[in-house]
Amino acid sequence: APGTLGARSEAASEQATLLSKSTLAREQDLVARVRRAYAEYVRADREYRIHLDHAEIAQQVLELSRAAYQAGRGTQQDVLRTMVELSRLHNGLANVDGDRHSAPALLNALMARPVGAALGPPAARDVPNVRLRYEDLARRLSTEQPAIGAAESSLRVRERELDVARSS
Repeated sequence: APGTLGARSEAASEQATLLSKSTLAREQDLVARVRRAYAEYVRADREYRIHLDHAEIAQQVLELSRAAYQAGRGTQQDVLRTMVELSRLHNGLANVDGDRHSAPALLNALMARPVGAALGPPAARDVPNVRLRYEDLARRLSTEQPAIGAAESSLRVRERELDVARSS
């Protein structure tokens, strides 16, 4: 029928656009997941180091409270309270250490590497101060989000297929 070939051509072109935008959307999703995993990796590493410093300071406080108790200036209750706090810190350190080991495993999995592959310590980076206006975000979403473009392309594909069906 007249117009069928042109409608099929347009439908195929829109289908190719849809696939291209869908692929781009998946790539952007993967990049976002890698960024989140890296941020978790950095957070877990920093938290672990801070926890170690905190535990070291708590150990020094425990030694000081023991020395004060032996000198007769402190109570046994002060020593016991400090020991309990140090135990709590060590329990928290075990949780943070678990995060410190799971974060690189997730990052490696997202990068299609062996889960146990060594990453090394995360690089120290300053967080940039980013300010975006609502209008800028709305414009960027409409132009840079391939999922939105893929949905629009999918709509156009269905319209072309409808044209093909009507002309047949």
